Amino acid sequence: MKKLIVLILLEMLVVSCNRTSNSNLLFKEQEITDAKEIIIKRNLSESASASISSMKIYSKSEKIKKVGSLGVEVVRVPENATLETALEELRANSNIEYAEPNYKRKMSISDDVFKDYKPLDIKEELLKNFSLDKQSKIFSASTFFNDPDIKLQYALESVEAEKAWKINEGNQTVIVAVTDTGADLNHPDLKDNLVQGFTAVNGTTSPNDDNGHGTHVSGIISAISNNQKGGVGLAPKCKVMPIKVLAASGQGNDSDIAEGIVWAVDHGAKIINMSLGGPEEGKTLENAMKYAYNSNVLVVAAMGNNGKKIKNYPASYKNIIAVGATNEKNQIASFSNFGDWISVSSPGFKIYSTFPSYKVDLSKLGLTANYTVLSGTSMSTPYVSALAALVWSKNLNMSRADVRKKIEKNSFDLDKKGFDELSGFGLISAYKSLLN
Repeated sequence: MKKLIVLILLEMLVVSCNRTSNSNLLFKEQEITDAKEIIIKRNLSESASASISSMKIYSKSEKIKKVGSLGVEVVRVPENATLETALEELRANSNIEYAEPNYKRKMSISDDVFKDYKPLDIKEELLKNFSLDKQSKIFSASTFFNDPDIKLQYALESVEAEKAWKINEGNQTVIVAVTDTGADLNHPDLKDNLVQGFTAVNGTTSPNDDNGHGTHVSGIISAISNNQKGGVGLAPKCKVMPIKVLAASGQGNDSDIAEGIVWAVDHGAKIINMSLGGPEEGKTLENAMKYAYNSNVLVVAAMGNNGKKIKNYPASYKNIIAVGATNEKNQIASFSNFGDWISVSSPGFKIYSTFPSYKVDLSKLGLTANYTVLSGTSMSTPYVSALAALVWSKNLNMSRADVRKKIEKNSFDLDKKGFDELSGFGLISAYKSLLN
């Protein structure tokens, strides 16, 4: 029976091996909007408010929430109206600046991690084929820190982490907001590096992780060092702010994501990690990006995992560090999206990091508690966020633009010299970014 279950699981996890196919088949495509939810931004005047309130479609719609800093509200249109009809009617009112669907986004992980072996054998497989002491370069950070599983984190060698740590391990005043599924708030390798977070997801009361993805992303940034547990985050002295904007399914909508971004900016985050995305160019999400940008907050976002030149938002908005993925050979990962909006690349293939100590949605895939391995631009993005935190830690007075320049100009070329559409400015180097 056990073998039969494994075979069924492997049959489900159909993986594409070339760049032109969709490598994110593990998660079924979802509808792009919540059921008949619309985001409205109105012109700010008393007459405008009166005009909108008197609209039949508006008055009969359920009021869901407001994001005051962005001047938007969310409504659910009545049963007897279609989303298209409601949008058409609302957009016809000149007192409404815009009305758009409450677009959905989802976490950016790939099923490549399950390609060759059973999920329960992930750690064993890493030890066999990806452990750094079996590669040409010996990662000596096992003597730098006493965390036992650092030998599984080839990504730290790829980005020259040990040499970077000799310069700077981070500053606890630098906070990275992880807008995601939340985090395991009591994880022994994370909890002391977490600051107060927030949840925007209906039906939840805290940013505790019920999916697993956010905990994994958070550990890549700031898993605690020198505690004889698990591995190490790239910025182990910096703090993570868990912002829950995705539900247990790994999906969320633009209004929740925007609300989470505003909260993070208003509560001291310097960097916002967004290991999520979707195909729709929503105005509300874009305005949330602008809110962060105008507050000197750096946003880092995942390119997506289709292995194609297609846009993924928020990564495709202006002023975002859009991150592609590399593998253990420091080559561009087959699943990584590309295009002229990419900024840099970093490791995103079979990445070892923290995972909730209790059962969550991703546990159904056979992922082990406490620590596990995932692939995707979701994993490459937090390495760049962590590097931004290290750079900022060295000089707290830098602007977000200066931090970005430091990261981009000190990356290793992977494809053509200089910038290219496959890897951006190349594979990040923590050491060079701190040195220069």
